[in-house]
Amino acid sequence: MEIPLHQFEQHIGETTLKRGLAYFKNRQVENPENVGPNKFEITVKGSKDHLIRFTLKDHALTSYKKKQDQTRFTTTTAW
Repeated sequence: MEIPLHQFEQHIGETTLKRGLAYFKNRQVENPENVGPNKFEITVKGSKDHLIRFTLKDHALTSYKKKQDQTRFTTTTAW
């Protein structure tokens, strides 16, 4: 899956987009940490914390994984 950043909002659901924006506006999204070449992690604070790992390459999101609390990472294929 590869999503160009300029088309990101078109590839995710409206509910997910609104929820993510609310988390961001409420300062529940930590600053991204660079953990490798083109790889980043962020933590989203909510009723349960979510660790998000993603890869950006050539202005596109090329992979995305999330982990809730201490569970294993799962690859998200649907937005």
